Amino acid sequence: PMILFLGLNINEKSYQKLLTSTPKSYHQLSFNTKMKLIHDYCDFTYTILKPKLFLGTRSWLSSTIAFLKNGPPSLGYIQYRELLTMPQDGAIIALDWELPVSCSIPKKPLITHHVVLVFHGINNHSKFGYMRSMMRSCTERGWIAVGINFRGCGGCSLSTPRAYNAAYTGDLRNIIQTIYHRLSSKKYKLFLVGHSLGANLVTKYLGEEGKNTVVTGAITIGNPMEIHGKNVKFPWGHLLQLGARKNTVEQF
Repeated sequence: PMILFLGLNINEKSYQKLLTSTPKSYHQLSFNTKMKLIHDYCDFTYTILKPKLFLGTRSWLSSTIAFLKNGPPSLGYIQYRELLTMPQDGAIIALDWELPVSCSIPKKPLITHHVVLVFHGINNHSKFGYMRSMMRSCTERGWIAVGINFRGCGGCSLSTPRAYNAAYTGDLRNIIQTIYHRLSSKKYKLFLVGHSLGANLVTKYLGEEGKNTVVTGAITIGNPMEIHGKNVKFPWGHLLQLGARKNTVEQF
C-alpha cells in the first residue's frame, strides 16, 4: 500500500507540474500601452496558478465535491428569484439574485450597485455550491450577484423546442441587455463569470459583441475552449450525455 501511495503521489505531482501555469489571456485589441497597463494592474493575469493535488489535478473529483457541497448559508443576505421571458420565443429563464446585506430590493427597477452575472456549467444550476460560493464572494464585496439558470434548468420548466447548448448566446444577450438597462447610472458596471459550458458561452458572446458589448469585464473558469465530444475521455462524455438526457426527459 505504501509503494502504491508513493507511486500515485509522484504521478499526481508530475500532473500538477504540467498544469501549473499563468492564465491564458485573450483580447481583441492590439497589445498597446493601455492594454499593458491593464495587464500589469491585474496581477492575476501573470500569477502562476498551481492546482492542489488530487482536488485540482482531477476535474471529476472537484466536480463531485462541487455537486455535494451546498455553498454558504444565507446569513442575512437578500435572496430572491426573478422569472424573465425571452422575447424571441417566450422561453422562461430563472434569475436567482443575491444582494449585499446593506442593500434592499428597489421599488423601482433601478440598480445602484455593480452587478455580476454568474453562469453555471452543463447539467447544473444556480443552487450548486460553487455557484453560491462565487455569488457570495461578490456580495461580500458590496456587489449584486445574479445566478443565471439556463433554459430548462434550476426548476424552471422548458417551454420551447430549443434547449440550452454551447452555441446559442441569444438568452445571454437578452439577459445582459435587460439588466444593463436597469443600471441607474453609467458608473455602475456589469461583469460576467462563466463556469465550464457557461464559460464557453460567455467567451462566444463577447467575441460576437466585440467592442459593442455593454459588459465591462468577464472571467471564465474551466473553459472548454475546444468544446467537442472527441475531446472528452471515456466515460465522462457518456456521463455528461446521460445528465443532459435526464434533464430533457424530466421536462416531459
